[in-house]
Amino acid sequence: MIYQTITILVGLISLVRADCPAVIGRDEWGARDSVNPLQSINKIVDYAIIHHSATPNCYDKQNCTRYVKSFQNFHIDERKWDDIAYNFVVGEDGNVYEGRGWNKIGSHSPVFNNRSIGICVIGNFMTIQPTKKVLDVVKQLLECSVEL
Repeated sequence: MIYQTITILVGLISLVRADCPAVIGRDEWGARDSVNPLQSINKIVDYAIIHHSATPNCYDKQNCTRYVKSFQNFHIDERKWDDIAYNFVVGEDGNVYEGRGWNKIGSHSPVFNNRSIGICVIGNFMTIQPTKKVLDVVKQLLECSVEL
């Protein structure tokens, strides 16, 4: 019995991809509930669309969380969307914050919403480049999405 339990646990551990970045879930960053149920993506998406927030950068979880909440509030209250537009938000703190998640249609690019995931990097990159740290996390997230 103990051997079977260990074998099952080892099997489950192997399902966790070491190269997928840790994702801070909606509960952890204090997301509001979606206004309406979100539509699921029922196919493999063809694209990833990467945005920048055009806001100041954030370098710690507290400030990045504050930005993610403000994006969700803006998208729901001002834009009248059902939730935050993006599937994921990445901060310069190196964290990935779950927006709509892997299999929900976003509101990040009208023509491509139902065949892409939307990733927003917190910061304004019109005149500066994102850090290597955040680019590595985005790359890791994209590689993980391909594998999943």
